[in-house]
Amino acid sequence: MSTASRRHFLSITAGGSLALAATPLLWRHARANEEIRIGALCELSGVASTIGVPQSEGIKMAVDEINKTGGILGKGPGIGGRPLKLIVEDTESKVQTGVTKAKKLVERDKVDALTGVIFSAISLSVQEYVNKDAKVPFLNAGSGNPALSEPPACGKYSFQGSPNSRILSLPSLYAAKKFGPKWFLIGDDYTWGRLTVDLTKQAIKLGSTLEVVGEEFPPLGTTNYAPYITKAIAAKPDVIGLVVFGAGYARILKQITIRPTSRRCPSRKRSWSRAARPSASRR
Repeated sequence: MSTASRRHFLSITAGGSLALAATPLLWRHARANEEIRIGALCELSGVASTIGVPQSEGIKMAVDEINKTGGILGKGPGIGGRPLKLIVEDTESKVQTGVTKAKKLVERDKVDALTGVIFSAISLSVQEYVNKDAKVPFLNAGSGNPALSEPPACGKYSFQGSPNSRILSLPSLYAAKKFGPKWFLIGDDYTWGRLTVDLTKQAIKLGSTLEVVGEEFPPLGTTNYAPYITKAIAAKPDVIGLVVFGAGYARILKQITIRPTSRRCPSRKRSWSRAARPSASRR
């Protein structure tokens, strides 16, 4: 999935989560003729802003549409005549800031539901808060850690709106069968990157042999991937598997395509994509 298409996907996912959050079963503070308040926690700054900003825009689009058309119930404006009010807060891509903003939205702004978030570490902390204390629905619209929907992190007030990394790693098995079992894996050096590299291996082993010819974990936010790409190409893998976040994914794909090699370089980032064949084509 390209960076642009991932942004589009997250915008759609965010809108779907917002629509669910606005359904009557999840209202808490809303009464007749009162607005329904939705709090959106988005990474508007920091390392995750390349995805957090499009996510927030998708949520805003959903609110506008629901307020104009009535959304899934078709009784506008808003839900059954009750307008939605969206309050967006910036997590700054930081766990503590995310939790602080969640508490502000619930305790001061009195929102009826929370949505948003990209980083799973932020989501896990927000889920703990809503399930134990706030007890308002939190519809996650972008985090991929499977732990979010599994005990002990899951709860009656938390929902995961997009497929998790375990599900999105499964196409790696198809790639192994089509291109070969020798893999070189490059993943961001933080929880999601290392977890998803492991999930990719697990997915391949479901129906194929796997030979890992190398692994590298660049720091999150790396701009120069040349040393890692050089090692990967020197290992002569059948597949280079990429588990790289946000803007880094676009950077590493561009740097791979200018390398002097004709090897195929399928890659993945949460969902499956395939890099252009270096030097042979740049589609």
